[in-house]
Amino acid sequence: MSATVTRRFDSLSAIIDYAGNRLPSTATKAAHDIQAERIQASSRAKWFGLQAGSLIAPHKYAQDMLAQGWHEGVERMQAAIDTLTPPPSTNARRRSFWSDAGDSIDMQRVYAGNLDAAWRKCTRQSARAPRPVTIWLPMALPSFAETDEIFWRGSAVAMLADTLQQAGYSIAVMGYLCGHLITKGDDPHLDITLTIKPHLSPMDMGTLAAATALPAMVRGIYFSAMNLAGSMDGHKIDKGLAYGNAGSEYADMQPGDIGGARTVSTQADAQRWIADSMEKLTEQTMN
Repeated sequence: MSATVTRRFDSLSAIIDYAGNRLPSTATKAAHDIQAERIQASSRAKWFGLQAGSLIAPHKYAQDMLAQGWHEGVERMQAAIDTLTPPPSTNARRRSFWSDAGDSIDMQRVYAGNLDAAWRKCTRQSARAPRPVTIWLPMALPSFAETDEIFWRGSAVAMLADTLQQAGYSIAVMGYLCGHLITKGDDPHLDITLTIKPHLSPMDMGTLAAATALPAMVRGIYFSAMNLAGSMDGHKIDKGLAYGNAGSEYADMQPGDIGGARTVSTQADAQRWIADSMEKLTEQTMN
């Protein structure tokens, strides 16, 4: 039975420190060598979303964009994706009240002489607190995927998060990866989660765009974390980065969370996924 490699990162700085700033040891050298080969080949710079021949390390570029805000990415997202009107951010659910008139009667209350509260009536009532919603970003995709696929997947998540937060929702954005490392042995299962934006933090679209849709972030930081996680648990990575099972959703998703972004690879997909997510939220609000 294959082993499971598990890592939980509670912030972007945590995964950057783990993947980008950790010096390679004997155990992690294989993973770093794989990354170095890709970085040094100028013909592969585009794989990280960088210009051909660029000398900047992808993880360094990703950190710069997180710090400065990836405004170019935000502008492209906002110009390409039409935002929709979300459902009300407060919970509207049916609640029961007891009174002297209503939809159904409780005979035990009648026999007890409690006639003023023997009838039950259900009414729809909105909760005052902002509705919390967690959106999940799948961080794995095939190594041959175009950088635009990374961009549109991340854009869908970022634009939905921004739209809902502006409408009054309390939004968290989580990244996840579940798949298998390609190794010389048992191909361990990989289970990684990342808190990209907690519920209580303000929305910074420049940072969120870099964290979700910047190819250098996904391939320079997230993929390095995948490699390091396996290497540091004693698994010898053979070749490739990591194989993420694109057909699976993360098991820790809760009812009411928004997933499914793994199906997004184009601008049209992003628009459709946002619309579908809005529709699901509306259904949940009405139930």
